[in-house]
Formats: sequence, structure tokens, C-alpha cells
Amino acid sequence: MKKKPVKRTVVQTKYGPQVRYYQGGKRLTETKGRKKWVKENYEALNRPYAKEKPVLLPKEQKAFTWSKAQKELYTYKGKKIKKIVTELLKATKDLPEDGPREITKIIDPNTGKPAFRNYGELEQIYERQRQALEQSYTLAESLYGAAGWRNRTQNESAVSLLESLKIVGYDGWKLIVIDQDVVYNGKVKGMEAIRRYEEREMEAAQANFEDISALSFTYTLDWNFTTKTITINTDDAVAQIRQSDPKKRTN
Repeated sequence: MKKKPVKRTVVQTKYGPQVRYYQGGKRLTETKGRKKWVKENYEALNRPYAKEKPVLLPKEQKAFTWSKAQKELYTYKGKKIKKIVTELLKATKDLPEDGPREITKIIDPNTGKPAFRNYGELEQIYERQRQALEQSYTLAESLYGAAGWRNRTQNESAVSLLESLKIVGYDGWKLIVIDQDVVYNGKVKGMEAIRRYEEREMEAAQANFEDISALSFTYTLDWNFTTKTITINTDDAVAQIRQSDPKKRTN
């Protein structure tokens, strides 16, 4: 017998909107109902411009985001491959962004044969790329400049650096920033330390140059796959002045 679909009802309570789920006339627990409802309606929820798409409450949005991430994972003979593996291989172009998610169905366009003979071959490529990334460091850039420079609408500080930290889309990795021999753990504290460092550098540059428009920063990202940390030391950063005029010095 085909299972009846999960029905969803939003009720307003004194604590705010709450969702209730029913199946076959019986009410499901919130956790179970939410999971089943999102799974059943995933395709409809994944259409950005669909008409009459329900407004998801925070827990439903979280469940949908998780489901979407799971569907984007690659598989080998139906078994999901870890995200850390798939994201690195996508970033290094060893796995295609588009195409089959089952790697046994991925075809090498040059030979017309399967791109991977077995799972061991995939693991070997991943390990080779992982070691290359871990041993060679990665550079990230940030820009600190005045509004109006090159059509900029506002000051920016470490904005592009945040994007660079998404190089291979790792989840669960920890950011460590070392600035003036002080260690800052976590993305929030780390980015605050980067911002303070950039502001200090800008103030020092403005003391020696007139009409300075911007400073560009290049940071070294030290990846550690064992501890799953990305470390940035501001002592290793390189700052470059953009469009400036030397101050006239008087004796």
C-alpha cells in the first residue's frame, strides 16, 4: 500500500508560528514530520521561482539546506563519499561540477571510458591533491580602501579574504589568526583580528603618503588536514599600496 503524503499546517501560537505535520490522520513528532515532509517536497522546494511555495520556518530551512547538501554529494556504487573528498576534487577539477553524482557513471571525455576504474583510484587522486594543498600553502587576498575608488561604494576590510576561505568549501574547519603574537580562534575573532591589522597598516601608510586610495593584502593560508585548521599569521602578510602620492617632506 502506498504511504499517504505528509501534510503540513502552520498554526499561530503565543510563542509565534509553529508547524504541525500529519500523515494518515495521525500527528507526527516535529522532528520526524519535518524530515519526511522536506524529503517528499524537496523538488518543489528547490524551485526558486515556484508559485505558492511555502515559506519555510528556520528549522525547515535548515532541514532543506541539509537535504540539498546531501543530494549534491557524490556516491560510489550508491554509497555517499565524504564531502571533504568531493569538494577538494571538485575544486581541483578532478570531479566535474555538473554531471552524474555517481562516479561510476562519470565518463572521461578524452577516452570515452569511465573516469575512475575503482574507488581506490579516487582515493589516490584525493590523497595526492590533499598533500599538494597541505604542503604548498594557498594565498588569499583582501582589499582595504576608500569609498569611491574604482567605483567602490563603501570601505571594505577583509571581505575578499572571507571568500578565499571558501576555496574548497570545507565545513567544520577552524580558522586561527595570529596577530602581534596573540592567537585568535574562530572565524569571528579571527576576522576581527584581520580587520584591526588592516586598519593599523592603513593608518601607518596614511602617515607617509597623501591621497592613498587602497591597500591590498596577500595572506598565506596554512592548511592542516590533521587538525582541520586554517592558520593565518599577519607577520607573513604582504601589503601593497594602491594609487598613492608621496608626501612632500620638509627639513
